[in-house]
Amino acid sequence: MKTYLLQGEKGLSDEEIREIEERYEIVFPEALKIFYKKLLPVSEGFINWRDASSENVAYIKSSIAYPIEEFKENAQDVYWNDKWGEEPATADMIKDFVLRKMVDAPKLIPIYSHRYMPMGVSDNPPVISVYGVDVIYYGKDLDEYIQIEFGEKNPSEIDYSNIQKIPFWSEMM
Repeated sequence: MKTYLLQGEKGLSDEEIREIEERYEIVFPEALKIFYKKLLPVSEGFINWRDASSENVAYIKSSIAYPIEEFKENAQDVYWNDKWGEEPATADMIKDFVLRKMVDAPKLIPIYSHRYMPMGVSDNPPVISVYGVDVIYYGKDLDEYIQIEFGEKNPSEIDYSNIQKIPFWSEMM
């Protein structure tokens, strides 16, 4: 993994990672573990995994819940994917369809702002942006995501044909 000029705190220890994963019922993809062992970015927008204050724990839990809650509340607003067949006649029918598809959705781990990495799909999965029901890829992996987020690479340079598909989330794009 390339080293970037991100400011933060000393990286997380194996014990801290274990405690964080237990506290939030998540498992960091391997690429994220390696990154967080080297450096824990804590500036505005980043998730401060080390801060176990009740306010921060509540904030992180709400950040983890956000994508699923947004889709539960606003599923009728999802852009219909032609691969799903004929579009249902009503918004309620669309909502029911999307909610059934959510069963396959892996939990998303917040990284920065509304950028997430899916849990359990690979060691270095793509990074996606979820804002309401708007979902886009933000990098084929953690390295590319960091390059794009911090201006070293233009988002137009993403090779979308070479990005791992994420159950549910990729269908929402």
